[in-house]
Order: sequence, then structure tokens, then C-alpha cells
Amino acid sequence: MRKLEALKFLEARLADIEREHYDELASEAPRSDADARAEAKALAAVYDFLKDCKISYRQSLLRILERYLRRRPSTGVAEK
Repeated sequence: MRKLEALKFLEARLADIEREHYDELASEAPRSDADARAEAKALAAVYDFLKDCKISYRQSLLRILERYLRRRPSTGVAEK
């Protein structure tokens, strides 16, 4: 999978995870459990992206997260 395609897939997957998380919170699920599940899913998605794209050591995880994942949420929910 090419990096651009993989990145678009990752962005879509993270958006799905965020929507699922807010839906779960709205259904009166315990917040800490819902947060833990969402974090685990998001980390797994990022791990799969890094593995599939064979990201080199020079392109550190920190740089990738800063460049691609530090965007404002599009759901209208304010960041903490």
C-alpha cells in the first residue's frame, strides 16, 4: 500500500474510532472504559500504518504524529 493511500485510510479509521467513542460515551458507558478502548483502537491503527508503510527510523513516530495526527477534531467537540 502506498503511503498516501495508507495515510488516508488511517485518517478515516481514526475518524471512525472517534465517532464510535463519542457514541459509546453517549450511551452511558463508563468513561474510563470507553476511553481505554478508543485509545487501544487508535494505537493499533497507528501501529498498522507504521508497519504497512515500513516507516524508517529517520521518520520517527513523533514526527509522523506531529505532522499528520495533530489536527483539530472535526466533530465540533472542544479539545481539553
